[in-house]
Amino acid sequence: MADLRVLVKKEEPKCKLCRHQLRPEIDRLLLRRSQREKLEDGRAVNLEYVLARLGEMGVENPNADNVKIHWTKHCEVVSGDVADAQENALLEMINALTPEQIAGMSPQERINWIAQVGMAQEMARIEAGGTTSITIDHVLRAEAELRQRKQEESTTRLLGELVGGVAHALKQKEEPKQIGDAEVVEQEPVVIEA
Repeated sequence: MADLRVLVKKEEPKCKLCRHQLRPEIDRLLLRRSQREKLEDGRAVNLEYVLARLGEMGVENPNADNVKIHWTKHCEVVSGDVADAQENALLEMINALTPEQIAGMSPQERINWIAQVGMAQEMARIEAGGTTSITIDHVLRAEAELRQRKQEESTTRLLGELVGGVAHALKQKEEPKQIGDAEVVEQEPVVIEA
């Protein structure tokens, strides 16, 4: 069997298998099932075997839906080269900063750093011969998020201008205009005939 590894694609808090303390072992078991491995006695590593093993591991009421959803939505199988490349990229990014630097990051700096880590891992994955894990759905969501942020910034700016304009108008209303010492000219009324 080729050197294949299971990466965590997603950690779902409601998933019994994601939150189990033996998740790496569970994921390896599911990989063996997906590769149609045989046991020493010739039996297949099939769903029944997996469910029995999950019960032995302490997973509460394991069932086929748990296994299917966890395997298809929360796990990803990659080659050992791709897994190693991603792990090395992560370690390089972590080792580039001291714990004090990481602790001193603002929330925005931390988000930017996490995005850089993700991109470094993605580049390492591609360079190691793997395929990108960025889907068109990721691209569309990122684009929508950027568009939403721009709209929120524009709305905030326009509301600021509106508040400033209203405040200026109210100030003008409060301060009546003074005529000062203007010269008053007396004049006879003029009658206009229609």
